[in-house]
Amino acid sequence: TFDRALRALPITQHNRVWPLYLRFVQSARIPELAVRVYRRFLKIEPDRVEEFVDYLKKIKSWNEAAVQLAELVNSDTFVSQYGKSKYDLWKELLTIITKNPSDIK
Repeated sequence: TFDRALRALPITQHNRVWPLYLRFVQSARIPELAVRVYRRFLKIEPDRVEEFVDYLKKIKSWNEAAVQLAELVNSDTFVSQYGKSKYDLWKELLTIITKNPSDIK
C-alpha cells in the first residue's frame, strides 16, 4: 500500500509516491480519505495547499475550502504557486462564502 511505501522509503524518495497516492485517493471517490491524505501531504509540502483547495471545491467541501483560503489570506508568508495575489484569494474566498452560505460554519 501507499502508506507502507511512505514508511519504508526515505523522505528523499517520497516525491515518487505522493503524486500516485493523491491521484489514487481522488479517484477512489472516498472524499474523507482523500482529505486525510491531503492533510498528511501538506505537512511535508505546505506550499501545495492550493491543490488541496481545488480538490475541496471539486468535492463541494465548501467549509473546509473556506477555512483553508482564510488561512492563506491571513498568512504573511504564503506565496501562491498559481501566481494568485492576496486579492485573488480574497475573491475566491468570498465567492465560496456568498454562493454557499449555509455550508459555511
